[in-house]
This record gives sequence, C-alpha cells and structure tokens, in this order.
Amino acid sequence: FRALKDLNFSAVSVGHNHGNDFCCPKDGVVLCYGRHTGYGGYGTWERGARVLRFFFGEEALETWVRFEDGRKKDERWILAPPRV
Repeated sequence: FRALKDLNFSAVSVGHNHGNDFCCPKDGVVLCYGRHTGYGGYGTWERGARVLRFFFGEEALETWVRFEDGRKKDERWILAPPRV
C-alpha cells in the first residue's frame, strides 16, 4: 500500500472477492473490488462487472457495476468529473 501512495495512485481496482464489489477510500487512495463474473465456482451472487471509465487529460474516473441483465449499481465518480 505504501508503494501505491508513494507513486501517487488515486485509485486501484482488483478482481472480485465473491460477494463484495464495493469501493472505499483508504488514506487518499480509492480501493475498488470487481464483481463475480463467471458461471463456475461456488456461491449464488449475480454475475456482473465493475466498469471503469477514464477521462484522459481530465484526471477523472467514473465507475459502476454492470449486471448481466444490463442494470447498473454503485455509479460514482472516483476522481473529479470533467468540467463542461
């Protein structure tokens, strides 16, 4: 974690942790889990994916979870939205 901070990371997204797909800030770095995506394994969690939308040159990042049926969950800006 210290290396992330030393390298000025603002956000990190990692693979799924089964039923967890949350984002949370920790000491100035936003940590996000992905979502259970596959058909194998165990558990009955809905399949989906964490989507990351980068705005290059704007220093902005938006994220949400998209489920297999198209629903969105947990839509949020991780870094400031682009100015219009």
